[in-house]
Amino acid sequence: MVVNKPDAVSPAKTLWLHRIIQAWTRKQETFLLEVMMGKQHGVRAAVARVLLWGSSKVYRVAVALRRTLGWSASADEVERACRSRGRD
Repeated sequence: MVVNKPDAVSPAKTLWLHRIIQAWTRKQETFLLEVMMGKQHGVRAAVARVLLWGSSKVYRVAVALRRTLGWSASADEVERACRSRGRD
């Protein structure tokens, strides 16, 4: 029985996909920055504002929880831990 190996993805296809993803990412970043600065209006911008607001609340709770549970480490503690492991 002969098993066919899949063809390798050509560099041209990879570059094409990379450019598409890069363009899409730039467009989304620009849109979100404009939403944050109040330059975008409409339903899509309102949904983005709600998602950003919700994300900030989740982050705030996570930071408060971390501080409450004492999971934070000072810079000195981190430096000591790295030195004890032989890292500089």
